Amino acid sequence: MMIPQRSRSISGFRLSLSTCAIACAAAAALAVPSDAQGQQTSDLEQVEETAFKSAVAHVAPSVVRIDTIGGLEKVGAVLVGTAPTTGLVIDEDGYVLSSSINFVQQPTAILVTLPDGDKLSAKVVATDNSRKLVMLKVELGDRQLVVPELADTSQLQVGQWAIAVGRVYDIDVPNVSVGIVSATNRIWGRALQTDAKISPSNYGGPLVDINGRVLGLLVPMSPEEQTEIAGAEWYDSGIGFAVPLDALSTYLERMKQGSDLHAGVMGIALDGRDEYGTPAKIGTVQPNSPAAKAGLKANDVIVEVDGQPIARHVQLKHVLGKHYAGDEVAIVVTRGDQRVETKLELVEKLEPYQPLWIGILPEIPQRNADEDINAVGIRYVLPNSPAANAGLRAGDQILTWNDQPISSVAAFEQQIAQTELGQTYAVTFTRDDQQQSADITPGVRAWESIPDSIPTLAADDENADANGQWHELKLPEEPNECQLWVPENYREDKPFGLLLMLPAPGKFSAERTVEQWSSIAARHRLLLLCPQPDDDARWTQPEIAVIRKLTDRVLQQYTIDAARVVVTGDQAGGSMAYYVTAANRDVVRGLAVVDAIYPLRIRPLATDPANPLGLYLGIPKQGEINRRMNEDVKKWQAAKFPVVRRDVAAADRLTPDQRQEFARWIDLLGSL
Repeated sequence: MMIPQRSRSISGFRLSLSTCAIACAAAAALAVPSDAQGQQTSDLEQVEETAFKSAVAHVAPSVVRIDTIGGLEKVGAVLVGTAPTTGLVIDEDGYVLSSSINFVQQPTAILVTLPDGDKLSAKVVATDNSRKLVMLKVELGDRQLVVPELADTSQLQVGQWAIAVGRVYDIDVPNVSVGIVSATNRIWGRALQTDAKISPSNYGGPLVDINGRVLGLLVPMSPEEQTEIAGAEWYDSGIGFAVPLDALSTYLERMKQGSDLHAGVMGIALDGRDEYGTPAKIGTVQPNSPAAKAGLKANDVIVEVDGQPIARHVQLKHVLGKHYAGDEVAIVVTRGDQRVETKLELVEKLEPYQPLWIGILPEIPQRNADEDINAVGIRYVLPNSPAANAGLRAGDQILTWNDQPISSVAAFEQQIAQTELGQTYAVTFTRDDQQQSADITPGVRAWESIPDSIPTLAADDENADANGQWHELKLPEEPNECQLWVPENYREDKPFGLLLMLPAPGKFSAERTVEQWSSIAARHRLLLLCPQPDDDARWTQPEIAVIRKLTDRVLQQYTIDAARVVVTGDQAGGSMAYYVTAANRDVVRGLAVVDAIYPLRIRPLATDPANPLGLYLGIPKQGEINRRMNEDVKKWQAAKFPVVRRDVAAADRLTPDQRQEFARWIDLLGSL
């Protein structure tokens, strides 16, 4: 088989239509006599083996071994190895790509072993944080490297052969895993999927077709997480991902110049949670974001991006997922009967969004909460708040905000999310059947001082006592036990909050939970959801998805106030609460942890006008946890999250008075 001429680098590479080795071998097989079926099977296996060997031999001169020396032993709570890994040459002058997971330990030295056995030093030039790639520069001297041939992935077909290649065990013989291309356009448009078994031995190496042409670079990825080691749990599972390189030449050139790459954001939140069935309607536009500067507004519907039609949330995520910060995108929206075209430049990160409020607790609509209303009733006005300063009182009915009618509590929340600090807005309301008006200047949420008394939701409920009942929740496909406490005063027409309680492994006690929380649950209208880990010694990452399934079941079967969904936990349960919150910002509105630090594996969270989040942190009075949790408080505050910090005497629990205050804090999560 003729090997096509290779060009100098990937950025200038010519895609070729070389002779297909397996086609030639298959043609030869047609001449085999057909009188023995076993012989035919043997011959076909020989044909496949010959084709695989030919494909690997074609790419092998461009596959190198990487050894990392020194660095961290752990990333968060996860041990990271120092075993050899794999890289792929992309330029004859010494540029090599690998998977960023191979460098999470921040090694002090890097050695690259070439196919001929030479060991050369290398350094990290740049990182692609979106696609989990790292570019190295190898100190070559006068020699040159061999650049591989790239496949045209626009012609890729699901079901075609895919061969994962690494170079870690024997420098002379690449390690190989064979499978098929099982899906394309995965991880929001960033990767293709293969069922070949992928592990650290070939992370950073190429996935090639039957001709030995590179389909992509093998990296661990996850559609739900963007942590440094996301996807690592799928080692050898038959779920592997590779980043196509044929369309990244411009970005690879930027990396050669030392520029790190990041996913791009535009600064909007979409309305609705069904990403597969809901139009891409903008719910909120973050102030000073690229979207705001481009003139996009709440209630605009995105119908086109870069010429590609957009009909649902998921299509927008796929289109934007391929882009990097610094990319310019053309966007078309419909605004009423208008079609509006604009352009914006995606950015790496937004300025922290500062949540504002006016200081009222709205009346919680009954079961028809999703239906339009004509006003928002005020249940409570917080002392010294903007609403109090403007003269609003409990019992007032707010009709309009900034000359816009109010159709629901959720819509009013979105309107306030669009306000700017220091600006004054007109509000109209009724009091004693008389319409009045006032001017309100929204301010920063003041959480540290929680009022000693707030009218409880069940203040007029004669059944608001400690009685209730445990209900067992069981997912047939999961081993986890889970109990749901439902107070006796629960009614379908009155929304209850949901307190998701994650105990430290092996420490759940139904009796103690009832003793400490049942009366609070009744008075503040809360359901208590208490899943337990399958292993009494630890929570595991897959259980994040289990907890979401259990939460969704409660949301479907009970009438839940979306503004009061809270995750809480202590010690290891507190760590799990952080993971659950980070993965479920669309549902969780409050996070409360006791005696637990923020896990290093989770990227810092950002404030989101569409998904507000409040924090309540119980911090031991002394020790290392005290120091680190206080550092967490500073980080949360710098990121503009509303944080309540409380000292706790017992490392793993709140006092009775603190539990009462905590319940009032949950009520305040619904404040506007």
